[in-house]
Amino acid sequence: ASVYRLRRDVKWADGAPFTSHDLMFTFRVTREKSIPIVDPGPSEVMESADAADDYTFSLTWRQPYYQAD
Repeated sequence: ASVYRLRRDVKWADGAPFTSHDLMFTFRVTREKSIPIVDPGPSEVMESADAADDYTFSLTWRQPYYQAD
C-alpha cells in the first residue's frame, strides 16, 4: 500500500480543511460505474483506499503502477 500523509495547512476555497475523507470521496466517485469519468486512468488499478485518520490516506494497488508515488 502507498501511504500519504497530508499537510494540515491545506484548505478548500471556503476555508474548510482538506482531509483524507475528501480523497475517500474521490476514490468512491471514480469507482462508481454509473458516473461517466472521461479518463479513469489510475483508478482502474486501485484496489482499495483507507482514511486511517483525517490526515493519513492509503491506497492499495492491484498491480504495479509506475506513477503511484
